[in-house]
Amino acid sequence: MNRAVVILVQICTIFVASFCIFFQVVVIPQAVTAEAALDPVIAQVEGRLIVMGILGLVCVQVVLIATAVLAQMSLGEGIFSRRAFAWVDLVIAACLAASALCVGFLISTAWLPALPPSADGAGDMTDVSLLLFCLAGAATALGFAMVVFVMRGLLRRAVTLHEELAEVV
Repeated sequence: MNRAVVILVQICTIFVASFCIFFQVVVIPQAVTAEAALDPVIAQVEGRLIVMGILGLVCVQVVLIATAVLAQMSLGEGIFSRRAFAWVDLVIAACLAASALCVGFLISTAWLPALPPSADGAGDMTDVSLLLFCLAGAATALGFAMVVFVMRGLLRRAVTLHEELAEVV
């Protein structure tokens, strides 16, 4: 991979990771708290939403760091070593953790005591929105994990071929 591209990936990773930290510390707690003041359904799950948002961004940060390390390894022959598998496995684990986080939140909210329906029906829409948000998050993270798992198989094949070629030469 081109050195300029690797440097660009690392700069973007630092920028996005620091942006995630800002979201974890400032934006998510304030936004969820403000929404909880307006919606009784959100108020019931306020703490869980904050924790889910923060931990979800931790998963994103893990993927960013692993990607930056893999990009650095691609400069030389490091990407064709067994060390690369640890970073790829870390990406898969972070994606599976994000998916489990969404499913866990969905399960934890399933047993919430039902609120009386509001006159305008807004509580019903919030319930559906939370359900769709959790399902979409779980499906997206699981889909990304599956794609990375397939690419891990391609990397394994490339490493095997690289090792065989090294033996021949």
